[in-house]
Amino acid sequence: PWWSKDPNTNDDDYLTEEEETNDNLLDIVMTRLRTSEGLNLDWIAVHERYGEKHVDAILRGFELALELELGAREEVEATTTATTTTSTRRGKYGCIRLNDPKGFLFSNNIISNIFVELEDMDS
Repeated sequence: PWWSKDPNTNDDDYLTEEEETNDNLLDIVMTRLRTSEGLNLDWIAVHERYGEKHVDAILRGFELALELELGAREEVEATTTATTTTSTRRGKYGCIRLNDPKGFLFSNNIISNIFVELEDMDS
């Protein structure tokens, strides 16, 4: 669902804040893995709603893609510019992406594996 209903009603369709956060993450994973840029895991790790445990679950779900060479995990560099200096650092987790074209053909299976890991994390 794309909306939250009033928590004071007896409506079974109401999403808790945690459920809504999880749905948002699933949307991000699904959307970003279907782009050539992929999913930046460092962004997930430092995001206020997610964290390193979410990154670990995503990586467990992405293992099959790596084993079958349908996806890749790459380092990402973050550049910070101050008024007089520019510094570059490597992210801790990097980025995952699907390989073109085979990875995109199997994207539903790979993304489903990630979804299962994320949902098992909450159990």
